[in-house]
Amino acid sequence: MTTRRSPSPPPRPPAQARPLRERLQSTLFEPPQASTKASPEVLVPAPGPRADTPRTPISITELTGRLGRHIETGFSSVCVMGEVSKVTLAANGHTYFTLKDAGSTLDAILWASNKDAMAVQPKLGLRVVATGAIRIFAPQGRYSLHVETLDLVGVGDLQRALEALKARLAAEGLFAEDRKRPLPTIVRTVGVVTSPTGAVRRDIEQTLSRGGARVSVLISPTRVQGEGAAPEIAAAISLLAERDDVDVIIVARGGGSIEDLWPFNEEVVARAIAASGPPVISAIGHETDFTLADFVADVRAATPSVAAGMVVDIQRNATLRTENASAGLLKAMEASRDRWRRRLDTVSTHRVMERERTKLERLRGRVAAAFTRARAAADRRQASRLSMFRDYLTRCEAQAPREIFGRAHARVDRALLSMRSLVASQMDRRRARATRSFESKALRDADARIAVVARRFAEGLGLLVRGVRPALEGRRKGLGEAAAKLDALSPLAVLSRGYALATTPEGRILLSATDVSPGDAVLVRLSRGRLKTTVTGRDEEVP
Repeated sequence: MTTRRSPSPPPRPPAQARPLRERLQSTLFEPPQASTKASPEVLVPAPGPRADTPRTPISITELTGRLGRHIETGFSSVCVMGEVSKVTLAANGHTYFTLKDAGSTLDAILWASNKDAMAVQPKLGLRVVATGAIRIFAPQGRYSLHVETLDLVGVGDLQRALEALKARLAAEGLFAEDRKRPLPTIVRTVGVVTSPTGAVRRDIEQTLSRGGARVSVLISPTRVQGEGAAPEIAAAISLLAERDDVDVIIVARGGGSIEDLWPFNEEVVARAIAASGPPVISAIGHETDFTLADFVADVRAATPSVAAGMVVDIQRNATLRTENASAGLLKAMEASRDRWRRRLDTVSTHRVMERERTKLERLRGRVAAAFTRARAAADRRQASRLSMFRDYLTRCEAQAPREIFGRAHARVDRALLSMRSLVASQMDRRRARATRSFESKALRDADARIAVVARRFAEGLGLLVRGVRPALEGRRKGLGEAAAKLDALSPLAVLSRGYALATTPEGRILLSATDVSPGDAVLVRLSRGRLKTTVTGRDEEVP
């Protein structure tokens, strides 16, 4: 039971202290001192059959007041022995704790005004003899011992067992600092060993959420108090420790008495924490509560929220390190870029580079001149061949009909256009390839590259000439064969045997004498040359 809200008692003179041995040998409840004031009576019904007379009821407040006055008079000074448990220090300086033995518990209060005069302060697990008065807190109807003196008898059974286990684990090195592992620098998954329905789980999750920690929370549910809870806690820790994706484990529980926190003082829990692969953060009870799990864990947090805050700090530090590394890398890249730019500027302005650049410009001019000369030579050869083709066409025009000449002229034009396009495209590709070769490489091998390009250009030009020449020869041969066929079919061949071809000045062939009239101009085509005549008469029929 709690008596934190009980009012402070009126000051009273301290009881005369007696030797501890004498008090232990006396009865635990001393008889009241003689008093001239009559003690208040408590209404207790007399045994026997019920009377039919009506009774006047009293209020609970009045009953509690009468009991309080009776207890304060009858138990104004008692001496009890028990083990200290559930110690709570209030903000106003009062200390609330519980005295217990094998069968019962008794709430006790040590007022701040008597605290400094005490030789012994109440601590968990101490066995003490307390002297004081029993008082009732009327609003709740609960009684408690207002301590006036407190003497140490010894250490309680639980505390004695805890100290023995603590000494044994310390001797094995489970508490050594060099055994404890540091928290990881990056946390992706947090394992939490706690009750799945308690407020601790919500506190941890809310702290992680408010802190902006992008982590996965893996709950390993277990009981955190009561008989048999210790093996379950150890199994929950081992279950998380076996996973490869858990980076850190938080073992958490809210505050409570030493009995509530006792599972975390068990050896099986301490050894499970020591055997864990991932680092373990112990967050058990309040800041003033200490268990063996706190000593074995790699890091102790005052509360579960503080443990979650440690994970948030790890995430923030990792983010800060990443940002600093990124900024440093960017700065180093910019410095390296500036350094290389300065070196490039220095090298580009060096006299050796200027000399090589001048040499390259001269070589580029020589190559351009060579391209120009080659193009001019190709144009001249093309013009010569064109002139020859035109002569062929002129002779064919003189010997062939206009339709046949038109088709032959079109074919020759297409052949000339195809040849001109082929030569121009090959020359452009050679020039672009040579230009790219000059501009894409370093200056150190400019002479060798120009020699290679010049050689390739000469070879390409030779291949071009050798490739065009057979085509021209083939076209010339075909044109000659066509001309021979035209000569065989041409009426001019008939003229060479003494015949003549009469046409009008417009070129219309005269087939009959009636096609002209006397006085018309007529052109007579002979085997060699033409005659311009005038019709003086005509005979429509030839004998």
